[in-house]
Amino acid sequence: MINKQNNLYRIFFLVLAIALYACMPATKSESDNNSELLQKENELLKKENEILKKENDSKASASTQSDKASLSFLTELNGKYPHNIKLLDNEVLKPRLQKLLGSQYDYMVSIWEVETPIEIENGLLYTSAMQAHSGGDPGAVLMADMTKNVLYVAIRQDGNAKVYSEDGSAAPQRLQDWAN
Repeated sequence: MINKQNNLYRIFFLVLAIALYACMPATKSESDNNSELLQKENELLKKENEILKKENDSKASASTQSDKASLSFLTELNGKYPHNIKLLDNEVLKPRLQKLLGSQYDYMVSIWEVETPIEIENGLLYTSAMQAHSGGDPGAVLMADMTKNVLYVAIRQDGNAKVYSEDGSAAPQRLQDWAN
């Protein structure tokens, strides 16, 4: 659809350039006419580029908004177990967690065995899990700030915990306490 629009813009500008050329007075020399025509074509190309840039900007904005789909649906999950509702496979959470954690996403899923029920308090979701019989190492915590639409994760492995934040902000205190 966008390619059709781009082609229509190009055709429109080409027809306009031809019309302008045809309407030029015959008294000017051909080099003057060519110079004016080139100048008008350049102006039309600049306008076409501006239109294309606006289209690309709106596409990028829409893509960013879909990447950051609202976490408000999480408010319904209080008291449920992540495994029972397939939380880590949720169509909104999974891509965001994969982007946030990179290769650590698969690791987190692999150790997500013994889990706590989801707790929601003051717009914050909290749940954690660990590998069975591990005593908490390895383990992971998932938090979501539903008012800020931000995910936080901490993963403990070999005694060291790493904290991840979607927007680079400090993780909620409860997650930091777990990581320490």
